[in-house]
Amino acid sequence: MKRIETILYGIYPKSEKLRIRIGRWERHILSTSDLVDNLRQETDNVENEWSESGIEHWASPLFNWYDIFRPLSSLIRGIELGPLTRYHETNTFYRIPVVGNDLSVNDALSNKGETKDGLPLPLYYGNSEWSFLPGLMTFYAMSETAGMKQEEFTEKMVPVYRDILKLTGKKKLFVFESSDPGQFDYSIYKEVTEPSKTVIFFSKPPMKDNLSSISGKFYSLIESSENPHDLSLHYSQLRGVSVIDAHSTSVENRQKILEQVEDIGEDTILTSNDYLDFLPRVIADKKVRVLGGCSNVR
Repeated sequence: MKRIETILYGIYPKSEKLRIRIGRWERHILSTSDLVDNLRQETDNVENEWSESGIEHWASPLFNWYDIFRPLSSLIRGIELGPLTRYHETNTFYRIPVVGNDLSVNDALSNKGETKDGLPLPLYYGNSEWSFLPGLMTFYAMSETAGMKQEEFTEKMVPVYRDILKLTGKKKLFVFESSDPGQFDYSIYKEVTEPSKTVIFFSKPPMKDNLSSISGKFYSLIESSENPHDLSLHYSQLRGVSVIDAHSTSVENRQKILEQVEDIGEDTILTSNDYLDFLPRVIADKKVRVLGGCSNVR
């Protein structure tokens, strides 16, 4: 029987209770230790719900991330936080990372508590083996780099990403690429962790030159389209298919998803076409239950 797995990633919509607690913490009414307890509890509850729904893999519901570059920008020496700007064509915003010359992980990553401009550490709550990190091409494209070339930025950031996995104890890597891959060579991620333990998600499809130097296969290369290119499949152990729309409040139909997947001959991993923080929590929860119900791995 064809194997169907599922994976979730990125920032997940916060419950109203947690939003209220974060607001109180920001106004210095709630202590950091109390907020950390709230973050842990919400993460544990959501991970239990995901597991019971049939989700096999997840890269932590990132309740303590304001955007996909924080708290990373607060944890990397040589990066400062710039002004707020719109995140792509959405109604959400992010602080622009302002990149200097020398980049390294600072001591805060090894500690619990507050970052200089973000919600409390640790970087990842919960028990997932997977780390979520923005793609290095996306990080570069959406930062102010003062003329630094993309290749130089990548060379400086690869050891940072490797240290993040080491210091957080994560064994697997979920790379989220929301920008055009350009000329980026994705074989570089083998210097962070093994390709077989890596998933790369593409909002825009990679081209042959992005993947031509790759030897072996990633766990999956996933495109946001419901009809991914065979190119991504060629470098994947599991064919990645986006079947949940993170930008629509309409809840998908499980049977229609299974009919779509039935036409795919390979073992498959299913996910959403973006992280789910763009949705109301109640809608995101419903979509997760639909996604988990598509799995045949229990």
